[in-house]
Amino acid sequence: MSQKEKGPPNLAERLMDLRSLGLPNTSHTFNKGKVLIFQAELSPSAVSRLYSCDLHVSPGKEHPSMIVIEPNLRKLANGRPIPHIYPHYGEGVRLCLWTPKLKEWNWHMKLSETYIPWTLRWLWYFEDWLHTDNWAGGGTHPELKRRRFGRGTRLRSTHRTDIESGTELHSIAK
Repeated sequence: MSQKEKGPPNLAERLMDLRSLGLPNTSHTFNKGKVLIFQAELSPSAVSRLYSCDLHVSPGKEHPSMIVIEPNLRKLANGRPIPHIYPHYGEGVRLCLWTPKLKEWNWHMKLSETYIPWTLRWLWYFEDWLHTDNWAGGGTHPELKRRRFGRGTRLRSTHRTDIESGTELHSIAK
């Protein structure tokens, strides 16, 4: 029976996959048995800083979330808007690692072959961006737009295509 026939990996299988990487300084928790939080220190190169990252995996969600906890990316960005991130109201910065509309990731894929390498690549481009102010990683960039609805605000997702490159741009609006 193939992986697709038996269904996506459960949280215990996800944890075994992530632990197979042999990353140093990792830990994990199961939040109410429904969410796996895998914590790891990642560095995109031998001369880069260490980043404390939390990967949140919940099969009931659309997709996992990778959050960089430390160092504070907003402080490192020195007031500049960070490219390729999603809104996140907790601690840290939630990374935009792939384009959901293009279905570059699905629940049958291994996190050790997708989210961890994609995070390392994102961190590499982030460090380059800090020095050059140019995001060399390509892809789409979520944009934040504010929209008022009555007394409060809410998030709204929009899509458009960049005319020059033909690339679809994913944006999240408030």
